[in-house]
Amino acid sequence: MIRVEGKAYYELEDGTITSCPEDDNSWRLVSSSIEIDNEKEEATLYNPRFEIQKVPVFYLPWLTVPIGDNRKTGFLYPTVSYGTSDGFELEIPFYWNLAPNYDLETTAKYMSERGTQLDGKFRYLSQFGRGEVQGQYLADDQKYPELGDRWGVGYKHYGVFDKNWKLEVDYAKVSDIYYFRDISSSIGEREDGQLLQQGKISWRNNNWDTSLLVRDFQLLSTTQDLPYQMMPQLRANYYLPQVTDYLDFDVISHITQFKTDDERGEKPDSATRVHIEPGIKIPLTTTWGGWETEGRLLATYYNQDISSMNPGSVGDLEENVTRVIPEFRTAGTLYLERDTTVFGGYTQTLEPRVQYLYVPEEDQSNIFNYDTTLLQQDYYGLFRTRKFSGVDKVVAANQVSYGATTRFYDSNYRERMNLSFGQIYYIEDGSDSSSGQDDSNYSAWAIETDFNFNDYLFYHGGIQYDISDEEIQLANSTLEYRQGAVYTDQLSLCISPIHRRLR
Repeated sequence: MIRVEGKAYYELEDGTITSCPEDDNSWRLVSSSIEIDNEKEEATLYNPRFEIQKVPVFYLPWLTVPIGDNRKTGFLYPTVSYGTSDGFELEIPFYWNLAPNYDLETTAKYMSERGTQLDGKFRYLSQFGRGEVQGQYLADDQKYPELGDRWGVGYKHYGVFDKNWKLEVDYAKVSDIYYFRDISSSIGEREDGQLLQQGKISWRNNNWDTSLLVRDFQLLSTTQDLPYQMMPQLRANYYLPQVTDYLDFDVISHITQFKTDDERGEKPDSATRVHIEPGIKIPLTTTWGGWETEGRLLATYYNQDISSMNPGSVGDLEENVTRVIPEFRTAGTLYLERDTTVFGGYTQTLEPRVQYLYVPEEDQSNIFNYDTTLLQQDYYGLFRTRKFSGVDKVVAANQVSYGATTRFYDSNYRERMNLSFGQIYYIEDGSDSSSGQDDSNYSAWAIETDFNFNDYLFYHGGIQYDISDEEIQLANSTLEYRQGAVYTDQLSLCISPIHRRLR
């Protein structure tokens, strides 16, 4: 029965609330009486029970829920579980609708083996951007009493203001290195056992891209070397496309002050690096392909505090180093397309590509490695100009890379599958090898593939196979299920080699 009072108030007896389509009982709230107030945009349920496929899951004597777009202060659904690690767990979240542009969620989590943990997450939206503050606190951890109080804090901010300015902050800190092992937490960005702590402000227009970055880390392991802090790094990049019809010009530059708290004397306590990299590019493009020729000059100056090091650790390092290395690249790609009956009628493309790269060899043993790491070695890495991120190590090259990619598009021109393969031919033999063996002039074959089965299920696989040694150097495989923009599940497998050659 439905009772109506005016245009804004309704009362239903033996009513049901669900967001499922008609005749779909995947879930529903069943109540002896439901009062709906359209002005307040809320519904009050008396004696409600939550059902999944008509099976009762839980019962409450009274419940209010929002029925519009407005958020509502109140308790969220509790969680009850049991595990061998934390014992019986009861998690009770509470949502605070503080204002249209900021809110707060607090959670009390009781664990029979460890005590009560308090969590909080504050979100805001302002003219300077959006942000999130997180905090967790577990007083006197009963399972690990030697670690005492456990806590974690995190702050993230991203904002664009006055059109040209951007501010980014990502800071997190936890009480101890075992925090993420023992406590479920979404605080911070963790990479390779490090917790990121950085802030960056940027300004850009059509020609300039400048930024000021401060970066530090918290180590989450006792076996890692303490990384260098950037205190700070100033970048100023200038871009001037189409100086003429077929000539682009740019300059990449940055000044970085490195510092470390490592007191073992095995690395410089501090260093200053100044890098200037002008480049010119000649792009030639058509609808069926393109060819690009590029030349760059990498000029870098280092001032390294080697006086703080142990005499036996200095080696070839020098206090002041100036390094100038030219780089030349020329590359071309074709775009071919045809209709095919493969897989029931698809559009197939074939994209062969070739690249020549030359970088002269330069002795860099007098430079310490401050922020340079080996980039991922895959098909796309065959056509990079650098094997390392950063500029502390520039690898010599005299090589030709070649490969091809084929893609399959459905009738809506949605890519369903791609397959890429290629390798490198080294014109000069005798390049560095971590295995110490005299390698052939050919790299391993790199093969990558992606499948989009139904816009929800995705597969990616990659393999690097050395024909000369008849061995797999690296393989990886990932299966993902996505619900909208959220990755709801992921299964990954990676096989790494005992050693990896560096050419």
